[in-house]
Amino acid sequence: MKHSIVDAMNRKEKMKEEGKVDLPLAIDTKKYVIWKIAWRDVFITLPFAIFGGLVVGTLYMLGEYKLDYAILAFSPMCFVLTFLLIPHPVRKNLSFLEYRVIWKAQYKWRKKQFFYTKGEGKMAQKWWQKLMWWRKQKEQDIREVLGIRNIYNDCYETMEDTLVKVIEVSSVNLSLLHAEDKKRIYGSYETFLNEKPREIDIQIARISQPVNLKSYYNMYKEKFDGDVTADHAKRCMQKGYLQHIEQIQKSKNMVTQKRYIIISKKFSEGSKEKVLQELKNQADVMKQLVENMLTGYYKLSAQTLNNDELFRLMYTCIDYENAQVNTSFQASAFPMSIGEQTKREERERWEADMQYKIT
Repeated sequence: MKHSIVDAMNRKEKMKEEGKVDLPLAIDTKKYVIWKIAWRDVFITLPFAIFGGLVVGTLYMLGEYKLDYAILAFSPMCFVLTFLLIPHPVRKNLSFLEYRVIWKAQYKWRKKQFFYTKGEGKMAQKWWQKLMWWRKQKEQDIREVLGIRNIYNDCYETMEDTLVKVIEVSSVNLSLLHAEDKKRIYGSYETFLNEKPREIDIQIARISQPVNLKSYYNMYKEKFDGDVTADHAKRCMQKGYLQHIEQIQKSKNMVTQKRYIIISKKFSEGSKEKVLQELKNQADVMKQLVENMLTGYYKLSAQTLNNDELFRLMYTCIDYENAQVNTSFQASAFPMSIGEQTKREERERWEADMQYKIT
């Protein structure tokens, strides 16, 4: 275990020097047949196996069968299967074929430049219009790619004539709670789902977002510089705190997980204003239900995202790495929840600083 922790720390330092970002692993949805061979791998290699079998069968019928020919016939299948079984050095659920061949080919051939036209944007294409590839324009509006026509009235409009509102919800750290408190919170959540009006369709999302601590660092640096009453020990603590913030920022792996409730409603050409009001009423109902779900210390808070917050959320989802650089630090209205392991690591780091850095 100690060896693996040291390796992980060395890898983080190396990535920090190279300016890379350590992203969390995506959930592996593949179904496995045996060992590391998934059903998808079987379907990908099946055509090559059939081709090899046909070649061997044809040679056998012609009386030209040899073991060398059989090995040569099945070699494409073996190469493809090998590429599928070689994992990514960090993201183990990605194969060599995906990140070295397929992704590079997609990046090479995909469209990289888009433009933004004035106006409401084009309507969503019908299925028969999508099949008429020869009539497509050479240039494509960015809104057609994203599927979002506009952002206004604290919601965004999709190309499929749907209005969407997003509600940000605070969180409760269940990992540090007593079993009885957990049971009570789960029961309250079940009651919340049962009491939700049937006409309100919701989607619950949890999105990791980068945090830029530059403004936070400058604020505390200015505060510490103006503290003329601080003695030597306090100065060392202040300097250590600023170094800790700088270390976290340089590691480029500080993220905050935010929870959202998403409400959507379709509209027609003459019912947009009516649907906007209905969507606002539904958002108010959901906010009230969320805030009444828990009481006391564990009470939740909810707020509807405005236009600027919706834009930043979409920017983060589309271009995470640049959002990590460009997003300025903002003090959230909600408390930050951390896991038990993160709390233990922060405590150990703080105790080490207290022991070795303060004299």
